[in-house]
Amino acid sequence: MTELQKKIKEKAEEFAPKQLKVLEQLSGIDCGSRNVEGNAKVTDIIEGLLKEIDGIEVERRFFEGYGFNLVARLNKGNKNGTVVLNAHLDTVFKPGDAAAHPFHIEGDYAWGLGIVDCKGGVVQSIEAVKILQELDALPDKEILFIFNPDEEIGSYTGRQVFEAETPKNAELALVFEPSRGDNGIVIARKGSVSATIDVVGTAAHTGNNYLDGRSAVFELAHKALALYKLNDDERGIQFNVAELNSYGIPANVVTNHASARISVRVASQADIERVKEILAQVEKDDFYKDGTTTTITINHIGTPMEANETNMGLYEKIKAVGAELGLELPPQKVGGGSDASWFSAQGIPTADGLGPYMYDIHSTDEHLRISSIPERTWLTAAFLASLK
Repeated sequence: MTELQKKIKEKAEEFAPKQLKVLEQLSGIDCGSRNVEGNAKVTDIIEGLLKEIDGIEVERRFFEGYGFNLVARLNKGNKNGTVVLNAHLDTVFKPGDAAAHPFHIEGDYAWGLGIVDCKGGVVQSIEAVKILQELDALPDKEILFIFNPDEEIGSYTGRQVFEAETPKNAELALVFEPSRGDNGIVIARKGSVSATIDVVGTAAHTGNNYLDGRSAVFELAHKALALYKLNDDERGIQFNVAELNSYGIPANVVTNHASARISVRVASQADIERVKEILAQVEKDDFYKDGTTTTITINHIGTPMEANETNMGLYEKIKAVGAELGLELPPQKVGGGSDASWFSAQGIPTADGLGPYMYDIHSTDEHLRISSIPERTWLTAAFLASLK
């Protein structure tokens, strides 16, 4: 371990109580996706933290119905490259949940809604940069923070800001979703395809002329079964059909309209193309040979983060720094999505799962390991300091 790394560790431990205090404050605010009022309160606090970094330029980007994206730059326009630090400001919780499940500490664990997904990563990334500034050890690069308010619902506004603000030749992106599973680094995430299946049939009275009907529900059921039969478990292409809707048509009528939602996770771009092929096949192949019409519409494609050569190269650099600090950082592949997938899809070397250690996220029992706050801050700052 170098002298600088020792100094960074001391600073990280010194800063940790302040970070925990800020997280207590943040977790007491209802700031679920599209909670504009809660987002504004959180943004005020985070902007204040950012402005503790000397020379930083901070901008807010407001989107009606969503709230603020925060964009902050240090060493703006530096010709030696741009490092992107990303995390999100929203949670999955509804108004009133924060008060019903208040912040509390038990031993080395702190509970609070959003405390680790993803407020811990927001605070950690800022404090890591501040530590390096105090130690005069910042890399000679532009540091770009982007914190968005809608990751939990697909980053509709976040991706617009990423697109507008991230240089195409950004050197790398670090995403501060929480760490997990043996303290590893996330190198791959599944993407997703969301679709709607809509079936129109022929109505008929179930008593008088049942055989003249063509049940949209019956056809939809066969379509769903066809999708499940086409699951490729080894490849990880697994369809889920949910939110079935027969539009209130009573049971004494052969249903002439039914729909459902389809969701499937994908590990690669090639899998997205395979899913498209399967959906087209199931749309075309009718159980009824006449009397029904099926339309399958793809609503959203979430790009996967692949463990490609570019991302693995970045991971190896982080792993090497971790080894110098005495930290084991195994590579991890996870099923859930994050904004890391967007940066990765642009060809930017990307690593995720750099935030504090998580437990029970997306539940009212969400908590983190307090000792992971200084540890991950130390790792982040030490890695940034290593950049040439």
